[in-house]
Amino acid sequence: MDTQLHLSILPELTMTVGQVCNVMDDNYPTKPEYGGLWTSTYTGVSSAFVEYIRQDKECSIANRSWWLLTPSPSARIYHIDTTRDLEALQQCYRLRNGGLHFDALRIAYDGLHLSHGGCAANWQSKLVDEWSCESTIWFHWCFSAVQKIETPILQETQS
Repeated sequence: MDTQLHLSILPELTMTVGQVCNVMDDNYPTKPEYGGLWTSTYTGVSSAFVEYIRQDKECSIANRSWWLLTPSPSARIYHIDTTRDLEALQQCYRLRNGGLHFDALRIAYDGLHLSHGGCAANWQSKLVDEWSCESTIWFHWCFSAVQKIETPILQETQS
């Protein structure tokens, strides 16, 4: 897996990952309410997550620490690239509300990666609402290298 970018509101990064907690709303399958460590593939200047939040005028990347994380080659990552990947995941890790059982996923995997293709599949299936861009939720700390980088000055986005 390629180098990942993690944005943090904290100036230092602890090498721990909070336990994920499923949202138990029967009508709303969504991402975990809290826990996990979120990253997005680093492009050299940005990431899909950075570009996604730059479009949201209520969110800001200002005053955040940028961290490059190199996943360990032994990390157990489930990749969602297609509808077939989503369907296979649903067979084993589906909650009664139709969402994913993240508590169970963390036992079998170190991370769950939604690729750009997986975003399109997820958008069609609505398996996990509010997961709208390429990113990975990490259930365990499994990085072989960590580097803090300067927050770049990015050009303003067009509305």
